Amino acid sequence: MILVRGPFTGLIPSLPTPFRDDESLDLDSLDRLIRFDIAAGADAVTVLGPLGEANRLTDAERSSVIRAAVAAAGHVPVIVGTSHPGTSASIALARQAFAPGAAAIMVTPPAHSPPSERIIVEYFERIAAGVALPIVLQDEPAVSQVHLALDLILRLAREVPSITAIKAEALPSRTCSSAW
Repeated sequence: MILVRGPFTGLIPSLPTPFRDDESLDLDSLDRLIRFDIAAGADAVTVLGPLGEANRLTDAERSSVIRAAVAAAGHVPVIVGTSHPGTSASIALARQAFAPGAAAIMVTPPAHSPPSERIIVEYFERIAAGVALPIVLQDEPAVSQVHLALDLILRLAREVPSITAIKAEALPSRTCSSAW
């Protein structure tokens, strides 16, 4: 589920990155996949999400995927996953998405032991300060090992204006006392 306050509405599929049998990128198939999704009614597309193959790609391959996705999507927004355990690395990945024209980045909080609200808020504040793109906050505890309580999600949405959408992939969050 994606909750939105900003430029994104409608159907936004998260797409796989196609590969050939030799494990090289299949950018022709990515182009066809994006054009198919747009023809089917997608209002935006997401590439390089944290559950997929993004963490297995080189920086050059990531750049190729982003450029190909933006070119194939045309006027349709492309959201690029830029999650990384390191804040500086996540900012660098976000800047890599910005250059060819991504519309937004999608970021999952990093795993820390123990998880700390202060660290998570600081992580998103630093990313927002480091790149001029809207952020899709992704609550994906299966990957991040961090379950964002609803109060923390709402705090992030209030305190980090660049967060314009929330992708909640977890079971419903616990109840909270405040509203976005």
